[in-house]
Amino acid sequence: MKVIVVSGARSNVGKTRLSRALCKLLPTAVRVKIGHHAWKPGGDRFLYPMGTSFSVIAAQHSATRFLIIESNTILDEITPECTIYLPADNPKPSAAKAMEKADIIRGEAVPPSKIALLAERMECDEAVIRAIAELSGGCVIPCLRRDRTVEQALGKGLAAAWTLQNSFEAVPPGVKRQKAMRSST
Repeated sequence: MKVIVVSGARSNVGKTRLSRALCKLLPTAVRVKIGHHAWKPGGDRFLYPMGTSFSVIAAQHSATRFLIIESNTILDEITPECTIYLPADNPKPSAAKAMEKADIIRGEAVPPSKIALLAERMECDEAVIRAIAELSGGCVIPCLRRDRTVEQALGKGLAAAWTLQNSFEAVPPGVKRQKAMRSST
């Protein structure tokens, strides 16, 4: 069983909507929610109360290929194959850890190396992982072929932004970064 955790800054950031979309993308997936809300008829089929251990949930869904869990707190107990984080203002206390553990963060870049790593962990095709990242609101960076430039892959405007953003070298904390020099083209 491969586990995808959909986490978020707070309620009403789109965790359930995303989880349902992921179930459509992965038809064999089972979606569960861990929370403090009461079960409602017509609502979530698998709703577990806060504090339910992963071993209980996993035992009840052992036959599924993909288990999608909506929760931040489950990340205290497990390291899933894929963690998705949906940011928002006024985050709840559990959001910091969820964001720290996230593989995909809505609105942030998802490079080809991360796509490849997640495909290996999830034992599925990279196209599926790209679709998961796009559904999650991640900005999937196209993989450059040797015969393509950054500009050909991203377009002129995005290529300029990508070049500017990636022209900084990694520097240790506390050391000032130098401003990137624009090329005159």
